[in-house]
This record gives sequence, C-alpha cells and structure tokens, in this order.
Amino acid sequence: MPIEYSNHEVQSRWGRPARYSFAKRAGGNEALAILLPGQGYSLDAPLLHYAKLGALEAGCDVLGVEYGFQSNRSAVASHDFSAVVDEVSDALERLVPQDQYRRCVLVGKSMGTAILCEVSGRLTLPVKNHVFLTPLRSAISFIRHAENALVIVGDRDPFFFAADVEQISGVSKVGVEVVAGGDHSLEIEGDMSASLHILHRVAQLCKTFYDSMR
Repeated sequence: MPIEYSNHEVQSRWGRPARYSFAKRAGGNEALAILLPGQGYSLDAPLLHYAKLGALEAGCDVLGVEYGFQSNRSAVASHDFSAVVDEVSDALERLVPQDQYRRCVLVGKSMGTAILCEVSGRLTLPVKNHVFLTPLRSAISFIRHAENALVIVGDRDPFFFAADVEQISGVSKVGVEVVAGGDHSLEIEGDMSASLHILHRVAQLCKTFYDSMR
C-alpha cells in the first residue's frame, strides 16, 4: 500500500512555526509511531531515521515531531520544558485523527524521553508502548511503571549510569539493551564500523518491538 507524505505547521512560542512530518498509508491504518527527538538530535539523525524506517516496515504510520525551538534555532532552558510539552501535546491532539489508531508507540531520544513521559498521559490516543533511546534519568520512574517498553542505552552515556540501568533491569514488560562502549548517540568514538553495527542492532530491536505492539 503506498505511503503518503505530508508536512504540517505548528505554531510556536519561539517564533517561526515548527514542522511535523506525517507518513501515512493510503486507505487508513491502525498503528502509529510518534517520534520525539532530542534537544540537538533531529529526526534526520541516524537513530531516529532508522527508528522511522523500522516503524514503516512494521506497517505503522509515522508522525515526526519538530520542537519550536529547533525550528527557530533557539536556545532552550529548563524553565522552557513545560512550554515544549504543552506545544507538543496540543499539536498531537490536533494532528492525529481521533479513533483511527488502535496501537500507538511513542519513541523518544534523550530530551524526547522526558517529553514522552509528560505527553503520554495527556493524549487521548491509546498509547501503551514506549521506546526510550538514551533516556534521561528523569524517565526512570515512568519506565518502571510502563505497560510495554524498550530501553536502549550505552554504558558510556554520561547522562544515564550503571546504577540507573539497575533500577529498570528485570522490570516486567520492560526490555533493556545496554550497548557496550556506546555513548549518548549510541556510537563508539573513533570506530565507524562498530558504530554502524550498533545502529543496525538498534534498528532491529525497534522493528521487533513495533511488530509485537499491543
């Protein structure tokens, strides 16, 4: 079934509108993946690009979020967080057709995992599935109580430590993959081949998770 691509402008407090990208299968679909990027890690960056491709291959529609501060190349501070969450929540409620999707997954990268935790409870969509790519520590409590989650983090990530991994390991319905040598981008500095291998592994894990969504 052919995929239709569209872009949607979302008004932003930072000035110029943000652009959300929607990839939909013609004729309708029951599954949707929503991608929430990191502060400096856009939808076009490797992890999210392949998370998107994996979702499309698994039969999902895909909605990619761009934050207003990203569109405007603006700095963002901790006190702006609630405004970002409000902007994303309002946009998703407006852009996603109600009653269409029965299976949804939120995919967050870094700052996007913190936004994921806040947005998830506000949406009227049936969101029971979550993917955390290099999560922030603030997401730990949410992860521990998730209905169905995948967490992928590097053991050299300066924002998520071994003690943090211990808090989510062994939790029911939470799959945890720790990438040996992986940094906050799930890459190994100075080793392109190893970094590409990790990217391939992450893409496979995401695809498998999408295929098993409830």
